[in-house]
Amino acid sequence: ILVLAAILLVHATCAKAIRCPNCGTTSVPYPLTTEPACGQQLYKVRCDSGVLKFDTLNNTYLIKSIIPKNQTLVIQQPHLLPNTCDTVDHTTHSIQLNTSLSFTISHINCTDLSIELKWVLPPEPPCKTDACCDSTSTCKAASDGALRCFCKHRFHWDAIAGQCASDFTRIKPKKIILLVPTMCSGVILILSVLFATTMLIRHHRIKAEQKLLTIEREKVVASGDGGKSAKIFTIKEIKRATKNFSSSGLLGVRILGQVNHKNLVHLIGCCIEQQPLLVYEFIPNGSLFYHLHDKKEQSLTWGQRLGIAHDTAQGLAYLHFSTSRPIYHRDVKSSNILLDHNMKAKVADFGLSRLAHTDVTHVTTCAQGTLGYLDPDYYWNYQLTDKSDVYSFGVLLLEILTCQKAIDFGRPTDDVNLVAYVKRMANEERLVEVIDPLLKEHATSLDIDAMKAFGFLAMSCLEERRENRPTMKEVSEEIEYIMGVKSSTLSADKFTINFNRKMAAKPVFSIMLTVALMLTYATSTYAATRCPDCGSTQVPYPLSTGPGCGDPSYKIRCNTSSNTLFFDTPNNTYPISSISQPTQRFIIQPSRFLNNNNTCVTADVSSQGLQLDPSLPFNITSGNTIMYLNCSRSLLRSPLNCTSTSLCHSYINNSAEAASCGRAPICCTFRSGGSSTMYSIRVREGGCQAYRSFVNLDYSLPVNRWPDSGVEIQWVSPPEPLCGAQTDCDDRSRCVRSGTGGVSRCLCNAGFHWDGVDGVCALDDTCENRGDCSDSKRTALIAGLTSGLGSALVAVIIGLLLYKRHLRHKEALARLAREREEILNAGSGKSAKVFTGKEIKKATANFSKDRLLGSGGYGEVYKGILEDSTVVAVKCAKVGNTKGTDQVLNEVRILCQVNHRGLVRLLGCCVELEQPLLVYEYIPNGTLLDHLKGRYNGIPPDDVNLAIYVKRVVEEERLLDAVDPNLKKGASKLELETMKALGFLAVGCLEERRQNRPSMKEVTEEIEYILSIATS
Repeated sequence: ILVLAAILLVHATCAKAIRCPNCGTTSVPYPLTTEPACGQQLYKVRCDSGVLKFDTLNNTYLIKSIIPKNQTLVIQQPHLLPNTCDTVDHTTHSIQLNTSLSFTISHINCTDLSIELKWVLPPEPPCKTDACCDSTSTCKAASDGALRCFCKHRFHWDAIAGQCASDFTRIKPKKIILLVPTMCSGVILILSVLFATTMLIRHHRIKAEQKLLTIEREKVVASGDGGKSAKIFTIKEIKRATKNFSSSGLLGVRILGQVNHKNLVHLIGCCIEQQPLLVYEFIPNGSLFYHLHDKKEQSLTWGQRLGIAHDTAQGLAYLHFSTSRPIYHRDVKSSNILLDHNMKAKVADFGLSRLAHTDVTHVTTCAQGTLGYLDPDYYWNYQLTDKSDVYSFGVLLLEILTCQKAIDFGRPTDDVNLVAYVKRMANEERLVEVIDPLLKEHATSLDIDAMKAFGFLAMSCLEERRENRPTMKEVSEEIEYIMGVKSSTLSADKFTINFNRKMAAKPVFSIMLTVALMLTYATSTYAATRCPDCGSTQVPYPLSTGPGCGDPSYKIRCNTSSNTLFFDTPNNTYPISSISQPTQRFIIQPSRFLNNNNTCVTADVSSQGLQLDPSLPFNITSGNTIMYLNCSRSLLRSPLNCTSTSLCHSYINNSAEAASCGRAPICCTFRSGGSSTMYSIRVREGGCQAYRSFVNLDYSLPVNRWPDSGVEIQWVSPPEPLCGAQTDCDDRSRCVRSGTGGVSRCLCNAGFHWDGVDGVCALDDTCENRGDCSDSKRTALIAGLTSGLGSALVAVIIGLLLYKRHLRHKEALARLAREREEILNAGSGKSAKVFTGKEIKKATANFSKDRLLGSGGYGEVYKGILEDSTVVAVKCAKVGNTKGTDQVLNEVRILCQVNHRGLVRLLGCCVELEQPLLVYEYIPNGTLLDHLKGRYNGIPPDDVNLAIYVKRVVEEERLLDAVDPNLKKGASKLELETMKALGFLAVGCLEERRQNRPSMKEVTEEIEYILSIATS
């Protein structure tokens, strides 16, 4: 009984973050409270006989309306004079707010005689123990020492709903699901699974033979060149999927069998029963040609066009430089560039593509392609190279920039060809005139410069001599410069080094590209990210201490030498003593206000008065002891356009007649939450009588006393962050041009709402308040338990059936078929030819020791010669080594996903023998270790670890001492410099903190640069 009483007492004294009951027909939203057991006590209102009322220190006012979304309520002020904001008796009829409550005046309507009060978003509810909090929160100490219910992991505080909302979408049931229907559904599910399992076992033996046939036929689609395999469909499946649509020829399957890249269309499979058919992934947004020329709706944005060009360039660069044999597309055009649901580009249609060899400069073939895109050099000389694709890509860039077709007979005779037209305009220095007008409509000067650089890049791709054209890899890098992709991921120092290094070898147009990039780097759009701490003080979003973080409209300043935050006004700078993110406020220390002893305001309002910039979202809160000068009937008339000279610098007596100085009336600039620009603040107790207006919000303190805590400044919730392209937004938002100001912002997707406090798109909470979810939780618990028990029963039954099936089909042939299927269908990768055990034994002379190339912990490698005289390397796991078997199978899964000239190629496998075998291409010159081992033993005995030794000699500035003497012998000065550069690159890869190490892409670029110097 005592324990139960203690528990009940704890729960009775706990503050619950739940919504209060309605007052009559009026809803009372959280955090407003009408009683101790609901809402939060800093947001008190009163329910009197079904009518909501608001109590101040000297009066009670009727609440006309409440807008929870804006955190505002409107009260009736019957004592205001009509069409003025003045009262007859300021002592009894003025609004004197209780500063212990979280309300401020946000708007006054002098005509309607109503006043709008705004409350700040509440923090987490107070607590005493964990029993005071629900299951989604725990009782912890806040920064001010008070105990509050802080949300647990994967939950966030929703101040509007007054509860911890899940980071994942919670589905609210529309009706209560009863236990009996749920159990019936579970029984039906179990019976259905049992029936399906029985049918599956019954037909297993019938399908087994067809399954083995399918596995064998999958080898037919392999290119024989290590290419990627495609699934084989039956003609019945194809006709059913396409509604008997006409089929196309088996074109490009050999090419697509070689490639695997995110910017190339993916070949899912084919059908070879009748006329060959290809099955591709579905690309929902159609072709680039459609979006540029046929689409009647909104055109592609500049950011989208840059992204499409970059994706296409990366896909073509992969074909030219990364596949085992270079691939030339031969038909690059806008109709062959497809856009997926994220508007990412994929290169399609490989029907005209040709495979090349790495040791030849060109392929001799009849010219094929599309007029307008065809390389003139290829057309005249019949020599197909990678630069032929570069020319076609240059035409595509012009098409993207101008939104005009490559061949258009609607243009003048001399300008039918787009290339000729743009070249003529460029020679006349009129390149900007050919840019798509829709792009120029809202473009900034930086955008125009980037478009011009984009145009010059296209012109370089269209050089008549193919030697003068850049490679697709260089084109991709140039587009990255324009997009600012590299500048956003590299430090400023590293970016400058890369810029200076690359400019030495690039044509003139690269200068424009890099200038545009540097401008973009300096003025790039920002994401909703919090600025770094200033010393020990956190800088919450949206406050901004510099570009790239926060919201620039909420600018403050961090002095890095003193680690102090400052708030700048038009006439002064004030240190910030503290910041509170939940209440969106910070406190400044206006020390210069305390210089004058005899006046109610400062001696020089222009230089010492607190002046706020009306264009910034900051206001002085009602928590300050502020005396606003009463303007009698001029109060709140806007705009006032007051100057500092019209303010009275002496004190004001307790009379309405004294509310002016000489002939000029006193200018009032007060509008809490509005566009106030100047405030007069009382700084001393003695010698100053004040005229008390209703806008004096703090009646509890003497109006002429300034507290020591400083001035409290509040910021309004920020809007969504600006963006230039979709890449500036996260996956919860999209870049959309807003209706006001013509700027683009990251607007939240459906199911999310903008949380200005944390600066993120938060998930919508479908429960209006915590109490509404209780029945749903109970129902969900019952349904979950029932479903769980039913699923467990189904799993047990299926497990027993599968175990019996396994025992019945443990024959050697079935095991062989399963292992073949596992290897051949690993992921969605390329197929490997399945060799017989007889073929492998014959190729390796029955695993003769003379053919042994090497061995490791898990297996051995033999040299083999196939019947067609192909020399291969055969890797096999050691007998009885299960780890070796797993390693072999895992190696198949990995190698079936890749195809690169820098990786060893898997030719096939054998699973008939006791241990699985892998068949690779034969690499005649052995390993790098064989060539380096024993060449140089000059490392001192104390330096067993090579990395530690090299780091030490680098620190001692004698890196060349560690270089192989055979390399230094007869080396030129330039060669020695390249050796040192390679050594410094190695040391960079050995950084202890992995964040400081370069990526492999950056390492490759550095080695390419060193190689270009060494061979120049």
